[in-house]
Amino acid sequence: MYASRDFHPHHRASHSHGQLRNVLAARSRNDVFYASKSRVMHTSLSCPAYTDVVLNFSGASTNPNQAGDTHVTTIAVSPATDFDGYCSDAVLVTGGLEGEYSLLNLNSTLGDRPIEGFVTVAEQKETTHVHVLTHRRTGALGAAFCSNDSKVRILDVGTNSWSAEFAYEHQINCAATSPDGRLRMIVGDTCESLITDAERGNVLFSMRQHTGYGFACAWAADGWHVATGSEDGKVVVYDARRWDMPLAALACEMSCARSLHFTTSHRGGASLVVAESDDIVSVYDAMDWHEKQTIDFFGSVVGAASVEDGQELIVANGDQTVGGLMVFERRPYIPDELDDFDHSTGVHYPSGQGLNFDDLML
Repeated sequence: MYASRDFHPHHRASHSHGQLRNVLAARSRNDVFYASKSRVMHTSLSCPAYTDVVLNFSGASTNPNQAGDTHVTTIAVSPATDFDGYCSDAVLVTGGLEGEYSLLNLNSTLGDRPIEGFVTVAEQKETTHVHVLTHRRTGALGAAFCSNDSKVRILDVGTNSWSAEFAYEHQINCAATSPDGRLRMIVGDTCESLITDAERGNVLFSMRQHTGYGFACAWAADGWHVATGSEDGKVVVYDARRWDMPLAALACEMSCARSLHFTTSHRGGASLVVAESDDIVSVYDAMDWHEKQTIDFFGSVVGAASVEDGQELIVANGDQTVGGLMVFERRPYIPDELDDFDHSTGVHYPSGQGLNFDDLML
């Protein structure tokens, strides 16, 4: 379970679309990125007073037919690897409301100017989601962009060229690629959740477990667990080995899931983080899907991310009055038969008399 550790009100993320809540990304606890209006900010949990503007689109839209700012709708960052000191594979990717995208090489020694372009110039051109992936054959970094023109496009990050484009019947709101790069989950303006061939784009399986449009999905690092979130207020969890038999249907507390993330569990499995539109972030234990922690607060959730193998959870609260970056720390797992220890006060309680995190007000 997670306990509240820090709150940084001067780091306030903002979203440009009410249904798109993925404007927070973290590569490590020292590399946290979030969108604030038309800028992308960089900070560190180790030194939260540090703030750097890594991308600034204020007053300089990349669309020649649009005056004013570029509105960031989604951001993603490549995961940290053991080779970061030897090759330039650290990249920050953004998508915009008018179909814009940008790439920023975080390891560049030649300056910090991003590469900018357009995902699409179609009438329905909003970039709804982006995630970074690794090509299964070459190991090269790519970025998968979802757009309101019903297409998923794959950008080769190294060459800044489009390597694939897949068209579907409905507007695409989110996608997640399997760790081995073979499959891709797609959700959008349909009640169906699609499993597609990640390289060819064709639909392999279609699941109809939702009664509303889908806006969130995630694929766990173990390659087995996949989750989808819909406006029907449900999160459905699948086993990639049996798409016809969902593992669980999880009900949201207040609204619907806008952002889903899998983290490494303290017991070696995985946890599923469900970020709702407002006020609620829930964490499920993926061992049986029954154990659940609800983090309750006031404000709109515009993004969530985990670092340090799930030991820290970051939630971006976008409320204009009480918003900021909320940081939670995973408490050590203590068997029930052992005495309780309240880590917030340093008080040791007899077994069964400790304070539960759900009883604390954040």
